[in-house]
Amino acid sequence: MKKVFSGVMLTLLFFALLIPMFSVQVVNAEEELPIVWEAVYDEGKSEFFSNVAVDSNGNLIAVGNVINYSTGEAAGIVAKYSGGGELLWLEKVQPYPFTNLNGITVDPYNNIVAFGVTSTNPNMQDYGGSQIAEWLIAKFYPNGTLMWQT
Repeated sequence: MKKVFSGVMLTLLFFALLIPMFSVQVVNAEEELPIVWEAVYDEGKSEFFSNVAVDSNGNLIAVGNVINYSTGEAAGIVAKYSGGGELLWLEKVQPYPFTNLNGITVDPYNNIVAFGVTSTNPNMQDYGGSQIAEWLIAKFYPNGTLMWQT
């Protein structure tokens, strides 16, 4: 993980505390300090982050899901926040109706790679037997434009 701030804050590590309204809190993971920033994303469904990464500019990129209980569908979400907590962009990934993004990394050029699974079957969490789920990898430019997905 890259050090994001200078001086006293060089030891600041980002930790995302996930609460039901798709909220991110950035705190110092080494000792008890006040919250640095907090952001809430709520589109009225069940939204959550499952993993985060930090790019070389100190931006926090989070990956997660939005579940629409009225349709039963799930879409993957990738969101980028500035080091100060401003939402820079948010993109949904949903090649099939049931998509679960749970992994993320940032390459040396600050491109974002998100990964998970996608399926036409609502029971995709059951990977055995005849359930069909495919691996999903999506790569984004730093500005949020989709570069490619598998």
